[in-house]
Amino acid sequence: MSLYISMNSASRELDESPIYRAIVLLAAKVMQQRGNLPATPQLDITFMIPGQFERPEFEGMRMGNYDHVTGILHFEVAVPRHIIHSTQAAYYTSMVLLDAIDNAAYYFRDTFNAHGVHFEAEQWHRALISLIDTANSNTANSGESTLHRRVYA
Repeated sequence: MSLYISMNSASRELDESPIYRAIVLLAAKVMQQRGNLPATPQLDITFMIPGQFERPEFEGMRMGNYDHVTGILHFEVAVPRHIIHSTQAAYYTSMVLLDAIDNAAYYFRDTFNAHGVHFEAEQWHRALISLIDTANSNTANSGESTLHRRVYA
């Protein structure tokens, strides 16, 4: 596996929210498409969903460490409150995924000599666009927006 999707939530009341469903669907699609994703490096993306009493101590996305032993680069995403029950939750998770790829490409470009890791950003984007389009087409009937294709020269 080269891409891990997980979530942290302080509240069970969000288990049927649009963001919860979008993350679960995205994780399921990643599992189905794992053979089409680049093998290395591996990416671990954790969506942190705020609850009634607890929330992440940061906004946006933050990159954690790169583990040389496992070859995993870690990301955490603080989900904004207005996204939790939004009809745009699937679109949001898609954009987070693409943003993580861009951040990983930037990280490995700047640290290639230090880590000796070659990150194929275009290969990641091609694989994920197909995965995201499939995931978003499954939610299109519920009124959620679908992702428009990016064009790469």
